Amino acid sequence: MGIYTVISYNQAAEILRNQTIVNADQAFDEAVNGVHHITEYMDQTLNSVSLNKGINTILSKNEYSTLYQQIADYFYIENTLQEYESNRFSLRLELYMKDAFEQTSDNVNTFTYYSARQENWYQIMEREGLNTYWFNEQNVKNGVKYLSVSRKIWDLNNLNRQVGIIKIKIEEEMVLSILENSIIHQDSQVFLEHSPGHILLRAGILTPDIDKAASFLGKIEPEQSWEPYTYDNQQMLVNQASIRGTPWNLTTIVPMNSVLKNITALNQQMLWSMLIIAVIGYVMALYTANLTTLRITKLIQRMKGLPEGRFLSIQGYHGRDEVGELIDNYNYMIEQIQRLMKDKFEAGKALKHAELRTLQAQINPHFLYNTLDVINIMAAEHGVSEISHTVKQLTTYYKLGLNKGRDMVSLKDELKHVEAYIEIQNIRFEHSFNLSIDVPESLLSCMLPKLTLQPIIENAVIHGILESSIPEGQITIKVYAEGDTYFIQVTDTGPGFKPASLNTSFQQDQEHLNGFGMVNVHERICLTYGDTYGLEVDASYADGARVTLKLPIYKDEDSISSNQFSSKT
Repeated sequence: MGIYTVISYNQAAEILRNQTIVNADQAFDEAVNGVHHITEYMDQTLNSVSLNKGINTILSKNEYSTLYQQIADYFYIENTLQEYESNRFSLRLELYMKDAFEQTSDNVNTFTYYSARQENWYQIMEREGLNTYWFNEQNVKNGVKYLSVSRKIWDLNNLNRQVGIIKIKIEEEMVLSILENSIIHQDSQVFLEHSPGHILLRAGILTPDIDKAASFLGKIEPEQSWEPYTYDNQQMLVNQASIRGTPWNLTTIVPMNSVLKNITALNQQMLWSMLIIAVIGYVMALYTANLTTLRITKLIQRMKGLPEGRFLSIQGYHGRDEVGELIDNYNYMIEQIQRLMKDKFEAGKALKHAELRTLQAQINPHFLYNTLDVINIMAAEHGVSEISHTVKQLTTYYKLGLNKGRDMVSLKDELKHVEAYIEIQNIRFEHSFNLSIDVPESLLSCMLPKLTLQPIIENAVIHGILESSIPEGQITIKVYAEGDTYFIQVTDTGPGFKPASLNTSFQQDQEHLNGFGMVNVHERICLTYGDTYGLEVDASYADGARVTLKLPIYKDEDSISSNQFSSKT
């Protein structure tokens, strides 16, 4: 298999090399023709301007009799040059004339010999005695680069007399786009050279190897046709052609290592693929042999978790054999158990809500009767405004307690409910209870189940302060937050809880606590928020009784409903 891969690689490499040469040759020929088309058009424009009789006649004049005639000649030259500039290559024409035309030169299309003498290209033409000169230049003002050609204009009536110079230039970007279109590979390079080693333009992304290759352009033999060159241990294919009518050459370099990179990577992938296939075959054989044992082992592990309360199903496809059927039946059993547990939970929830409704319908009848009795006695004995005050507190108490049938109230309303309850009890027992509330304003908007505090305060009044030997008592409510949880701490100066009633976890006999109300409060909190929240009795508190409620911070009832089930699980 390895020998076959090597042979296949060599054959594919040769095919890819030949195909690369074919594609590169086609692109290279298009680039050569494109550049030649531009230079040929520039040369034709040079000829047209040099041989234009009107321009030649004007340039041949030695002097002007009137300024009017000089201006007329200027407009003729200007219009003629602009006509030549109106072409698809966007050529720019510059005509250099004798200094006598200084008054009509605009330094846009027409210039004087004095301006030309300052330019490097003119100095080269004069020094080397050139009639035509191809070069590149850059506009000093705007930084635009051009490829240019200049030619001397001779008097048509005296070919030994020079009367001007015409220069035509084209932006390098137009020629560069032709070179970029000829690149067939991302590591290829195309160079436009003025002479060996003198690069006018180059296209392509230079890699370090290509940068080094560019330095030996001057060593390449002229008119090469995809000949291999080795430079810096890298094989390259080189093609070169001259641009007719100019001294320029177009050279392209294609590094073979980059061309063959993909097929080399493919060859390595094939070797790795064969290794992976062998490994996969071995693993699949091992998996097939142990499939039945593995499924049975997984089933046993799941069944061992049932006594511990882990009712987990087995996911995935289990097959159609006897083991698969056994797993499907096990999953069905787990699904039924989970459904029954959920139904039981919902039933318990409904039961607690029913108990709450019952509690609301029977809000301590004895308290109601005693309060009404107080109202009647005060009405008979005093006939003063205290009766109105008592009735107002009673109205507030029941209005906040019923809460229009809603299950959740704000902490602010729950505290008002407690204040109304204490106010009524103070009227009944001659101001025997002093209520102190310490709560941050930021927590007043927290939501909690209604009738959460009243049973605890009632327990502090009836089973706490009223059972003590001191006629007056203090009840303190303190609220504070820790992270996303807040605590409501209720203390009183009564005798405290008896040892038999201390049960902070509420997992034993619920009747050990004083009254149905506190147990109900704890269970409603656990049902609403989960077992991590609820009511705790401080067994170490020696100055009376202290009960602490632990609740999550929710500012609206909708957020409680959306998080209710997830909090319990």
